[in-house]
Amino acid sequence: AVFLISLCVVLTSFAEWLLLGWRPISRAFGFAVLSAVGAAMLVGNMQMTFGDGDALMLLAASLRAVAVCLTKRVSGPKAVDTLGLTAIQAGVVSLACLLLATAIGPEHLPQLPSNPGFWLACAYLVIFCTLFAFHAQNHAIRRSSPTHVGLLMGTEPVFGALFATLALGGGSVRQRLARH
Repeated sequence: AVFLISLCVVLTSFAEWLLLGWRPISRAFGFAVLSAVGAAMLVGNMQMTFGDGDALMLLAASLRAVAVCLTKRVSGPKAVDTLGLTAIQAGVVSLACLLLATAIGPEHLPQLPSNPGFWLACAYLVIFCTLFAFHAQNHAIRRSSPTHVGLLMGTEPVFGALFATLALGGGSVRQRLARH
């Protein structure tokens, strides 16, 4: 999953070219490929099978690349400001989730925990990992190209591995997970 979602870095260069007509500089393609190779190295021993979940991750990477390019298109000088764009994105995602939950029906959804820790963790994820991330991406996209923003987003697996290592007390992530 980490490797497949990181392919959005490579896909963003091509999406920028196809959707916006801007051919990224050659170095950007090289860095995008290097990023994908780095993600593959972080993942380690990948199985060479491709299932439904893998297809969904590849679709998510493709949609992420397209979303970055379309955000660049709508965030021109006379467009809505960065905070407004972030609010629109959050509203659309919230509405889509609400509609999906309504379509599925409450009887098919799991009961939500009443534990305050769960809701505190959810608030943290919504505020910092979603809203702040959308805002930072929108801010960066106004000042740079989709390929450059994609390359910055491609560092996510590196920072994920770093923070996991720190959170698990040092050593290799794989070694720490094997002990648990």
